[in-house]
Amino acid sequence: MTTRVFTDQRCLLHRSPPGYPERSERLEAIVDHLAGEGHEIVDSVAFPEVEERIRNVHDPAYVERLRRAVERGDGLIDSADNPLSEGTFDASLAAVETVLTAAEWVMGETDRKALAAVRPPGHHAEHGTAMGFCYFNNVAVAADHLIDRHGLGRVAIFDFDVHHGNGTQHLFEERGDVLYVSTHQYPFYPGTGAANERGRGDRQRATAGRNRQRGLCCRSRRAGAAGARGVCTRGADAVSRIRRLAERPRRGHAGYRRRLPRVEPLAGRPCGRSVWGTGVVGSGRGLRPDGPAVTGGYP
Repeated sequence: MTTRVFTDQRCLLHRSPPGYPERSERLEAIVDHLAGEGHEIVDSVAFPEVEERIRNVHDPAYVERLRRAVERGDGLIDSADNPLSEGTFDASLAAVETVLTAAEWVMGETDRKALAAVRPPGHHAEHGTAMGFCYFNNVAVAADHLIDRHGLGRVAIFDFDVHHGNGTQHLFEERGDVLYVSTHQYPFYPGTGAANERGRGDRQRATAGRNRQRGLCCRSRRAGAAGARGVCTRGADAVSRIRRLAERPRRGHAGYRRRLPRVEPLAGRPCGRSVWGTGVVGSGRGLRPDGPAVTGGYP
């Protein structure tokens, strides 16, 4: 299976204040490390529809509010966790564009995997609100694009992070064509993602354990997978179980690696395609998820 790493230098345009854990040096270190390991690094290409794709997922009024806030030179938007700089809007567009570029490449042939190394991250971004270092929900936009443009019947999103991806869950919890699976430590920030959350509406929702995941992901030949990998090790999380395990690399890394192979191959079973996006805020080394918390599901 062919794997490529996609990135975009414009993602570095978003400048965070001193001391913020989400900063450009993180992405530079990730890309340098991947290149050093011999991975093919590919620049994203222009995606003329990127703002249209974003507006399909986010409130158009929010997109314009973010643009105007950056143009005015506002220092932040919606919360102190979302600082603004001159390049924030362009970097946020570039992050989405890169994930879309990766998704388009993956759809070109079977047996392809892609990693989109981008920032700002996205899984906390709500329909009309920036949150938790996130401005646009990159992976959510890509999932919606794959369904709308390529006619995929179902897309599964696997989110590996100490924090729950509230934005991704809320964007898809009433849809039957997207399955969102999150590994996170509850009730850490943002306080969502309890084990009993199943989505709303008349669609069937199910908790997917280790054996259930395979059945949920393999009901359609026209299916795909997208993922968000990253760890938000915010200051308040120093006592998190995942953080403690990260400080014991052998045990933590081994536990994480034991679980990841059970999930990632699922992307290849229906159609042999998967695209993964980074939302790395802290160190991704030595992670071990507490266990799956799942919302959404296929009717």
